[in-house]
Amino acid sequence: MRFIEIKKASQNNLKGIDIDIPLESFTVICGLSGSGKSSLAFETLYAEGQRRYLQNLSNYIKQYIIQQKQPEVESITNLPPALALEQKNNVRSSRSTVASLSGLGDHLRLIFEKLSVAVCPEHKIPLESYSPSSATNYLIKNFSGERAFLLIPVTVKQILNPKTFLKNLHKAGFSRIFLPKKNQIVKGEIKEVLELKKIPTKDFFILIDRIVVAQKEKSRLVDSLNQAFQIHRFFQMETQAFGDKILFAALNGEQKWFSKKKRCRECSFELNVPISSPLFSFNSPLGACKKCQGYGYILKIDETKVIPNSKLSVKEGAVKPLTMPSSYPWRRALKEYCLEKNIYEKAWCDLSPRQKKSLWQGEKDFKGIEDYFKYLGRKKHKMHVRILLSRYRSPFFCEDCKGTRLRKEVQNIFLHKKKYTDYMKMTLGDMKTFFDKTSFSSVEVGKCKEALEALKNNLKYLNSVGLSYLGLDRPISTLSGGELQRLNLSNQLGLRLSQVLYVLDEPTVGLHPRDTHRMIELLKELKDLGNTIVIVEHDQDVIESSDHIIEMGPESGQRGGEILWTGAKKDFLSSEKSNTVSYLKRNSMILRTARPTDKSQYKYGLVLKKAEGHNLKKVDLFVPLNRFVVVTGVSGSGKSSLISDTLYPALENQIHGASLKSLKHESLSGCEFLKNVVLMDQSEVGRTSRSSIISYLKSYDVIRKLFSEVPLSKRQGFKSSHFSLNVEGGRCPICKGLAYQEIDMVFMDPIKVLCEDCRGKKFQKEVLKVQYKGKNIFQVLNLTVEEGFHFFRSEASLLRAFSALKEVGLSYVTLGQSTASLSGGERQRLKLAKELLNSQQEKTLYILDEPTKGLHFKEIDLLLKVLNRIVEAGGSVLVIEHNLEIIKEADYIIDIGLEAGKGGGKLIAEGSPLELLNFKKSHTAFYLKEYLSKHSQKTTS
Repeated sequence: MRFIEIKKASQNNLKGIDIDIPLESFTVICGLSGSGKSSLAFETLYAEGQRRYLQNLSNYIKQYIIQQKQPEVESITNLPPALALEQKNNVRSSRSTVASLSGLGDHLRLIFEKLSVAVCPEHKIPLESYSPSSATNYLIKNFSGERAFLLIPVTVKQILNPKTFLKNLHKAGFSRIFLPKKNQIVKGEIKEVLELKKIPTKDFFILIDRIVVAQKEKSRLVDSLNQAFQIHRFFQMETQAFGDKILFAALNGEQKWFSKKKRCRECSFELNVPISSPLFSFNSPLGACKKCQGYGYILKIDETKVIPNSKLSVKEGAVKPLTMPSSYPWRRALKEYCLEKNIYEKAWCDLSPRQKKSLWQGEKDFKGIEDYFKYLGRKKHKMHVRILLSRYRSPFFCEDCKGTRLRKEVQNIFLHKKKYTDYMKMTLGDMKTFFDKTSFSSVEVGKCKEALEALKNNLKYLNSVGLSYLGLDRPISTLSGGELQRLNLSNQLGLRLSQVLYVLDEPTVGLHPRDTHRMIELLKELKDLGNTIVIVEHDQDVIESSDHIIEMGPESGQRGGEILWTGAKKDFLSSEKSNTVSYLKRNSMILRTARPTDKSQYKYGLVLKKAEGHNLKKVDLFVPLNRFVVVTGVSGSGKSSLISDTLYPALENQIHGASLKSLKHESLSGCEFLKNVVLMDQSEVGRTSRSSIISYLKSYDVIRKLFSEVPLSKRQGFKSSHFSLNVEGGRCPICKGLAYQEIDMVFMDPIKVLCEDCRGKKFQKEVLKVQYKGKNIFQVLNLTVEEGFHFFRSEASLLRAFSALKEVGLSYVTLGQSTASLSGGERQRLKLAKELLNSQQEKTLYILDEPTKGLHFKEIDLLLKVLNRIVEAGGSVLVIEHNLEIIKEADYIIDIGLEAGKGGGKLIAEGSPLELLNFKKSHTAFYLKEYLSKHSQKTTS
C-alpha cells in the first residue's frame, strides 16, 4: 500500500508529528476540539497540495495569484492534487442559487434551448419560425403548382435616407417594387426601381421573385427565400423599415407570412428574442427582468417602517421620518392638512383607506408622505440622505417578473408543459421524480443527450446526500455550512475525478441518522473511483465505516497536537490512550429518569397553534418550560421553520415588544411564564474584525485596567484606552490594530499582508514594553483560556469568564482570537458561555441550533452538563438537534417529519425518550432504538 508521508509537521499546535496516510483509502481524523485535526488536514495537507498546484502554473498566471505560504512541515511525499470541502459559507450574493452552484441550471438551460417550444399566450398554440429550407418545404407541401409573388414589406415612415434608398436598392440587385391596390395585394402594380424618381408615399413591397411552386424549382425557391431573409443586412444605414417577414402571395388570393422569429399563425404575437441558454439566466442581460435587473424584487418605501406603530396618531408622531427636526416644513404641512380634515388626533389604524391614501399620496394642494421621499430622492448624492432612505425601504416582489427574475417572454416557453420557472420552483426530489418519469423521444435525446444525462446524474447525487428538500431557486447564502459542503460533494461525484485527495470537514453536520449512511455510501463511492478521502469527523457511524483512523490529542490547544492513535479501523477499539474509544464502547442506555412532562397535567408550557409557514402543515406545538426539550427530524422536515422562524420571533414580539417577522400561525400562549428568550444560533458574533473572545465576554475591560495600573503605564501616562484595539492611542497606527493591512487589488479580491510596522503584534512598541506579571498585552492575548485561568487566578471576575468558557469546552481558544475565525459550533458555545455569566437564567428560554457541531463525545458530555445546569437554575432549554447522545438525554422530544420538504411539516411524535420508542413511524425512534441496542451489545460483549 502506498502512503502520503508527512514528516515533522509543526503547523499551529502540531508537535512536529510524523504520520503516514494511506492513498486510495477512507481516513477519519478525530479528537477533541482544538487538538490539531484541522491543522493537520486543512492547514498542512490541503494547504501544501494547493501550494504545489499554484507553483506549477505559468508565470503569466502566477502574477495574478497570491502565492500561498508553505505550511510548517519538513516534507510531504506522494501528495495527490487536493480539494477541500469545508463548512464555511461565505456566499452572500442572492444571485448564487442551488441551481447555479450545482450545475443543474446550466444543464436545464441547454435542454430548454434545444427542446423547448414557444407558445402564444392567447391561442395556446406553438409559435412558428422558418428557415429558407423549412419555408420551401412548407410551400411545396401546401402550394404546389401555384404561381405567386415573394414580397418584402417596407414601411415608408421608417426609411431614414430616402434620397439614396432607391439607388442602393437597385445596386443590391433588387430591381422591382410592388405597389398594392387597397387591400388586394395580387392586383397591385409592379414598377421598375430605375423608373422611380422618388419613393412611394404609401407602404409598398420589394419584389423578390415571381415563382411557380414546384419540386423542380426547389433550389430557386431556397435561394429567393434566403435572399429575402438577408435583405435587412443590405440597408442597415438607410432604413429600419425592414422586419424579417416575407409574404408569399399566391395569385389565387392565398397568403402566407414567413419569419425567422417565432410568431403565432393566428395573431400578431411574436417572440422578440431568440431561444438560447442566456435567455433563461437572470445573470445574463438577455434573460434578466428589465425592471428589477434579475433580483426578483425592487426596493420601495415600506409603509410599515414609515409608520411602525399604527396605534399612534399624526399628532403623536405616527409618521416616524417626519418627527426629525430637518423635516419640520413637511411636518407642519401635514399637521395643517390633518387639522383641516379633522384627523390630526385620530390613530392611524382608525383612518379609512381613503384617508390613508390621501395622506400617503397627497392631493391637489397637499404633498403627501410619498412626495417627501421623492424630494429626498433628488438629494441622493448626499450620504446621510442615502442612509436615511435605506432605513425606510424594503424589498417588494417585482410586478413585471413576479419574483422569477426573468423577462416576461420566458413565461411563454415550455418544455413538457412546464415553464422554466416551474422547474426552478421544484425541490431537488420533485425534479428527480419528474425527469425519471418523463419520457423523451429519440429525436429529443439526440439533440441534448449529454445535458440530459448530466442533469439526471447530478440529481441522483444531490438527492443521495440528503438534499432532496432544497429548492432549485434557494439562495446559497441561506444554506448551512453542512448543506453547502454536501452540495459541493455531489458536484465532485458528478465530475467523476480520480487520483484526487479530498479533505472534508464534518460532512454529516445537519444530517439525521437516517441520512448519514447515504453520505457514507457516497464517500465510499468517491474512494472507489481511485481517490483518497480524509475527513475531520466525530460521528460514530463514519468512524466505524472508515478504513483508517487518526486520533489527535491528548487535550486541546497547546496540550494537543500529538498523535494518540493511527492505524487500521479494525485495531482502533483496542487503543488504551484514545479519548474516543471509551465513548464508542460505553453503555448508552438511558440512565436517568426524565423530568415529568405530562402534556395533560403540566401547565407551564408554550402552546403554538396552527403554524403553517414554509412546509409546516398547521402544526400545534407544545413546549414544556423548565425542561430540556429537543426538536428533531430529518433534514428539511421543518424544524427551523417551526422554531427559529415561527416560535422565536413570536416570543420576541410578545415578551420584548419587538417587530420581528414570524411565519404564519394562529396564536401563541404561555409567554407569561417567561421573562426572556435567547436564540443561540451559529451566526456571526462581534461587530468588527477586531472583536475577540475576551472582548465579546466584556472581560477585556478588566485586563486593560490591570495593565493601566502597572507603574510603567502610570509613568508613561497610559490609560486603559491605550490597551484597546478599537481606539487610537496604543494600537498600531498603520494596521489599526488588525495585525495586517488589506490591499485592494481592483480586479481581484483584496489581499491581507502582515503589518510591516508592528509585525502582527497590533500595538505600538511603547505599549508592548508594559508588562503585567512578566507578559505584555500581546502575549496575554495569546494565552489560551486554560492558561489565562491560571495566569489571572487572583482576578475573580476573569475567573468567572474563563470558567464559563471551560464549561462549554472552549478551554483551547486564545483570549485574543478573532471571533470571525470561529466555526459555527464554536460561536454558538461562546454565546452559551456569555449566557452562563448572566445570573438571570430563571424564566429564560434558550434556543440552540445544533450545538454539537464540531464537538467530540467528551465535549458533548460537558455541553449536556451545562444545559442541565441551566434547567436546574430555573431556565428552559430548547435544542434543534440530530445527535442521538443529546436526544436520549432530553426530558421531552418533539419529532417533526416524516420526510423532508413537502413530505414533512407534521408533528410525528412527542414525549420522553422512552415514550418516543413506541412511535413506529418515527425515523428518530427507529435509530434511537438501534443506537441503544448496539451500545448495550458492546457493553455486554
